[in-house]
Amino acid sequence: MDAQFEAWKQKALAVPFERILNEHTNLKLTGCGMKLKGPCPHCGGEDRFAIDLSKPAFNCRGCGSKGRDSIALTRFLKGVDFKTAVEILTGEPPPEQGNGKAQPVKKVVTPASTIRMKPGKSSIGSSVPSTDTWMARPSSAKTAKAKRLLAVPARSRPAG
Repeated sequence: MDAQFEAWKQKALAVPFERILNEHTNLKLTGCGMKLKGPCPHCGGEDRFAIDLSKPAFNCRGCGSKGRDSIALTRFLKGVDFKTAVEILTGEPPPEQGNGKAQPVKKVVTPASTIRMKPGKSSIGSSVPSTDTWMARPSSAKTAKAKRLLAVPARSRPAG
């Protein structure tokens, strides 16, 4: 990421929650100390929306919105995208990046043929039987045990 863009973003992240809340006079938050609660600006309710100024963090138990920084809070309250939220917080437009065009993100894809796994293990590490194990016919002892386990006892009829 461009150094100017990162500095611009960090400037927005440095804005305290208190300043954002002071600009939103329509919020009816109550509470003592660093924890505030009240109706959610999006879904309503009585005390669904909570802000912890000490962390800083916010969440709504109604609509599930949550965040841990000033950019996320501004996006939630104003309903704007990331760049617009940073622009609101900093009071500055986004810096030019290179030739003024967005830089493409290079995606690295590892072909499946180059991934090496230990035999008997899946990519998430759980034990998976190898193909020679699960494709082989079960031994007669295993078959007999399986039949015993799967056998459903006959229900006896009540004497009538």
